[in-house]
Amino acid sequence: MTNQEERKMRQFQKIVDECQMGEVEGQPVDLSSANVVLQVYKALNESNKEKFLKEEPTAMCKIAWRVILRAKA
Repeated sequence: MTNQEERKMRQFQKIVDECQMGEVEGQPVDLSSANVVLQVYKALNESNKEKFLKEEPTAMCKIAWRVILRAKA
């Protein structure tokens, strides 16, 4: 994981820790989306984590929501 990728995940974690909307790489992210991104990231295997981290924050949120909603269906 590169420094930029680590910083991105720390920004998602900060949003969850502070329980409020924040920004990840300058893009607004709400609390629910940040939480879903962290849950999905933790469940991925190493090769998929690398691919996931290369996405933009908005794409990460969309992917994570898709995964969560399919899992509940």
